[in-house]
Amino acid sequence: MTLLIGLHYFYTKQYKNKKGLLNTMAAFKESNEKGFILPPKVTDTRWMAHLHRGILALIRTFPVYNAHLCTISHDNPKAEGLVKAMLSKDLVCFMLFLKDVLDPLMRLSLKLQRPQSTVSECSVWVEATINMLEDGKTRDSEQITDILSTGKYQGVDLRGHMPTMMYKEDVTNGFINALQERFNLNPVEKTVISSTKILHFANWPAPGSPEIQGFGDDDVRKVADHFRTSIVSVMPTFCLDELMAEWKMLKYIVYQKHGDELNTLSWSDIYDAAEFPTMMKIIDILHTIPPTSVSCETTFSHMKLIKTSRRTKMRSTTLNDLLVVKLESPAIGNYNPEAALNKWIDSSIMPRRPNYRRNKTGHTVVSTNTPNLDQEMNDISLNFPENEHEECQTDDDDSIETDIHEFNLIYKYDCPNDDFCDGFLGEEETWSSLFSFSRD
Repeated sequence: MTLLIGLHYFYTKQYKNKKGLLNTMAAFKESNEKGFILPPKVTDTRWMAHLHRGILALIRTFPVYNAHLCTISHDNPKAEGLVKAMLSKDLVCFMLFLKDVLDPLMRLSLKLQRPQSTVSECSVWVEATINMLEDGKTRDSEQITDILSTGKYQGVDLRGHMPTMMYKEDVTNGFINALQERFNLNPVEKTVISSTKILHFANWPAPGSPEIQGFGDDDVRKVADHFRTSIVSVMPTFCLDELMAEWKMLKYIVYQKHGDELNTLSWSDIYDAAEFPTMMKIIDILHTIPPTSVSCETTFSHMKLIKTSRRTKMRSTTLNDLLVVKLESPAIGNYNPEAALNKWIDSSIMPRRPNYRRNKTGHTVVSTNTPNLDQEMNDISLNFPENEHEECQTDDDDSIETDIHEFNLIYKYDCPNDDFCDGFLGEEETWSSLFSFSRD
């Protein structure tokens, strides 16, 4: 940890050191396909993620650090101390051991943070992580084996005595005990959690398999017995036999319609509360069991980012709407804004001007992409006299009504509801405005 902190501050506080490291990276670039990484910051609240990222950066950029620090170590005591610590066999072996331990823990952490993760999946991932840590206690990685046999790492000669690595079992046991204590479940809870496997279509038997007939029957019964009180409060006419009949029918329909696409199928594609009301209640219950408290912690983190010290007067309804948009809306790549734009454009009586902007002189500037309303009005053949007291020179009264209708369409004034138009200008004022517009 001290080495990672020292590398970060050594290359971020002084531009000369950072520039020298970048030049060294450019010289080593042809011999590395993955690319090099500058030393990141490792002292933060999310210690495991930052430590894992710092170790990966040190492993990937190890020969570059060694070359640059050895070059400047003759007249730089800090560089000399950093390279001396970095070339220690004990430290390199401990760094590689931590990487092997943190890799499964990081994968488990990311799995628990995904909104789509369910209790059954998380339970399986916890058990798999514990098994990987148990396996790592009795064997070393290939990189550690090479160091113990050759004394070199990535072609760089290391210094010091061969490490005994007596700390492996103690460190690994500490992580395993923490996981077991955190995810300790009683037999009843384990039974319900194991029953949630029916939610994942990837766990369903392959089409045509003889296991389809009895798949999930025991799981559905266990979930119904465990949540019977909640189900009866919502459905007083709940019957277990009817539930099992719906479950068997649902299985056959899924295999009949979506047998070739089980791996990509989701419950939103087959959800039918009208045909399978009791079974859909069971599915809703299983989906609402939260595996972790990540969603609550994420909501509070986003709330602090939205309601800052400058927005203390924000209403609770506004904050709730912003959080829903932030947390529940689809990703930007999957979002189609056409419906929202159409609603925004059609919700105003006056025409919207999305490309309107004001320049530095205070005059209005309209983008050339916006429609020119003046030109559109000139295209309308309105034969109004210059004097409003003179009689209109027109051969047909219908042509005037048509022109007025086109004017209303342009300015969004046409409305079939007469009561809605009571608040508009009177006939004389409207004609006066039209005469002024035509003269201009």
